[in-house]
Amino acid sequence: MSEVKGKVARIISEHELAINVGGDHGLQVGDKAALYRTVDVNDPDSGEILGSVEVRTLGLEVSIVEPRFCVAVVTDRQSTSAPVFMQVLQPLKKITSTRPRTGSTAEVFVAVGDIVHFDDDD
Repeated sequence: MSEVKGKVARIISEHELAINVGGDHGLQVGDKAALYRTVDVNDPDSGEILGSVEVRTLGLEVSIVEPRFCVAVVTDRQSTSAPVFMQVLQPLKKITSTRPRTGSTAEVFVAVGDIVHFDDDD
C-alpha cells in the first residue's frame, strides 16, 4: 500500500470513526493508522501565521473495510502511572466531539475532517 491519507467522515461511537478512504485505496482490516490535528504556528510578535504542523492525537486500527470508506477503532490507552505490564489493562481513550476538560488523558477531541494517516507497509 502506498501512502494513504484520509479524513474523519463520521464519529460512530466513543471508540470508532468512519474514514473517507477504503478498499479502493488498498486498505485492509488490521491496517494501522493515526489521527492528526493541524495546529497553526503564530509569530508571537506579529500574530502572523508562520505555518502549520500536524500533531498525532490518537492511534487507530481498521476494523471494517468498504470500497469507499473504512471504520477504525481506537488503540491508544489512557495514560496512568501503572507499571508498563499493567498498562494493557487500562481503558481505551475515548473520542469526544466536544472539547474535553484541560489535562484529560481519557478523552481525545475529534472533528469531522481531521486528518488520518495510514501506515505504509511497503
